[in-house]
Amino acid sequence: MDYRFKPCARSARVVLLSAVALIIGAGLSAGEVTLAWDANSEVDLAGYRLYYGLGSGQYDEIIDVGNVTTNTVTGLEAGLTYYFVVTAYNTAGLESDPSNEVSYTVPLGTSPDSRVVGRHIFYNQCAWDGNNAAANALDDGAIASDKQALLPGQTATFANYTSYSRGINGIMIDIDGLAGTPTVDDFEFKVGNNNDPRTWAQAPLPTSITVRQGAGVDGSDRITLIWPNWPNPGSIAKKWLQITVQATLTTDLAHSDVFYFGNAIGETGDLAALAMVSSIDVVRIQANYNTRLNPAQLTNPYDLDRDKLVSSFDTVTAQANYTTRISMLQLITAPAGGAGLASLQKGPAPEALDATQVPGPVSDWDGDHPASGSVAPPGIILRDGLTLIRRWTIPGQQYRLQSASRVAGPWQDVPGADRTADASGLVEAEVPTEGACAQRFFRWIEVGSPSRSPQ
Repeated sequence: MDYRFKPCARSARVVLLSAVALIIGAGLSAGEVTLAWDANSEVDLAGYRLYYGLGSGQYDEIIDVGNVTTNTVTGLEAGLTYYFVVTAYNTAGLESDPSNEVSYTVPLGTSPDSRVVGRHIFYNQCAWDGNNAAANALDDGAIASDKQALLPGQTATFANYTSYSRGINGIMIDIDGLAGTPTVDDFEFKVGNNNDPRTWAQAPLPTSITVRQGAGVDGSDRITLIWPNWPNPGSIAKKWLQITVQATLTTDLAHSDVFYFGNAIGETGDLAALAMVSSIDVVRIQANYNTRLNPAQLTNPYDLDRDKLVSSFDTVTAQANYTTRISMLQLITAPAGGAGLASLQKGPAPEALDATQVPGPVSDWDGDHPASGSVAPPGIILRDGLTLIRRWTIPGQQYRLQSASRVAGPWQDVPGADRTADASGLVEAEVPTEGACAQRFFRWIEVGSPSRSPQ
């Protein structure tokens, strides 16, 4: 065949694959893209050359990839669009016409890389924020530095709940990479006092959600949630508050973030194993009275109203909130769990489809149902022209399936893909294989909870 005048009998048809940097769990660096093309059928084929550049038809870079039909291009700059073609050449060095051109824009963010870097409870409208009820920078001075969020899998201690007389009236969440301004739709709030949050009631919604950009840990964005003071309507006290920061387009989290703070008005931490308010707390408060000349510090456990003065007012507060072993705040163990993100990677051939696993319970794979044992079954299954996308969660949990062509979004609801987990905790949805390949990335968004009780 005369390669000088006639290209290879079949020009290489280039197929752009998902960027390697966008493959969940690939562990590769950003700025990479993988391309694949049809093999040329000429018997004297020697290899292929990959051309690319920043303009359509303008290729400043060339890579001789050898006699292979896939190649990963590295060192691409975020935010720029690159154009690619492939040619085939024979043993004589003659080269075919270029393939069809494909383009790829390197995303500015290669994954939902926002993360929660701070979870705080603070004493809103106390002496430490100037008795100011609004959400503002003054609240940073009222953060309970000796308290920390109870996280999934942990058992509560005195470090996870406050004794503030106004209850839980201020929470701060620091998110690095927050994509927008959150609303109540980006959160879920539940209240209860046992080890099974599935039975907890829906909590009152915060009266305000405020974002201060750059005010959080290491320059993250600080979200401030405010509730009314106890015992006003809509207030929260003497129980646990579960806060779920949902994985949404606004938060840009890869999965929901769940944490807890509790409140036991009058409790001074006298017993590590109990959060009961009793006469022991009153005696401890009376033994620690101070004056304005020697103000109490923010972490003082006896200053129940956080006015910098331990006094008879704190004694009366504790006496008015005595509890028993039944009515006291329970030192719960927070259940483990979380949401996940699944991706569908299109390989050089249709049968080369693969998926990252969606986090689920440790399990054995036996048919269509998990059982206790080893590793979780795959989160994406390809069969009969359909893509089955599934995850394991709490039975009755409600989810909505979303898809995107890039893991950084934009994310869109998959039509008709609202699902409720069955009795085994399985939630799944089927989408056509072609559409799934076009989108490549999927995630489940929590849209409701089991056993939701009215306020």
